Amino acid sequence: LPDGLPVVSLPAEEGRAEAAADALAVWNALGKVLQPQVALVSADGKTLTLSLTNGATVKWGTNEDSALKAKVLEVLVAQRGASVYDVSAPAHPVTS
Repeated sequence: LPDGLPVVSLPAEEGRAEAAADALAVWNALGKVLQPQVALVSADGKTLTLSLTNGATVKWGTNEDSALKAKVLEVLVAQRGASVYDVSAPAHPVTS
């Protein structure tokens, strides 16, 4: 694994290219604060899920509004310890 990059999980065939593009878009939206905290990006061609290095899961949803989702996630991670961060609806994030 190249230093500074997470593992990326993609579907075997159908939707693989779209899932890879979605994963890259989300990775780029995360920025320098969150990128080091991401261990795994899972993309199935429809939705994305991130696994953080601390064991928490991020339910990202689609790659729409990725910039806003990244900003919301950064605040949540800094202010709330949680095992799940759901930013799929960034105006109404949920933690648990």
